[in-house]
Amino acid sequence: MTIGISKKVLLEYRRLRLDSEELLDRLINECVELNNWIPINENTPIDKELILYYPAGIVNHVFLPKIKLIGYHRPQLSSICRQPSHYQELSKDPE
Repeated sequence: MTIGISKKVLLEYRRLRLDSEELLDRLINECVELNNWIPINENTPIDKELILYYPAGIVNHVFLPKIKLIGYHRPQLSSICRQPSHYQELSKDPE
């Protein structure tokens, strides 16, 4: 499970004059589960590289829109998965 705090909440707490223990308690209470996987629909970006999720399991590759790669063979599967259901956008490379 991935949890986090929104940037908006962090900016609000930045203005408050709280001691470190009270600030930490408030921040812990603000943590929410983040949904990393976005369902594929008509709003799915087609001009970016994406990590795809197939119902048969996560496939560690990226969607390459220029060649329209939407399949990936995994030896443990009996066929090629062609219907991803969710995606994640790739984060920027570290500098």
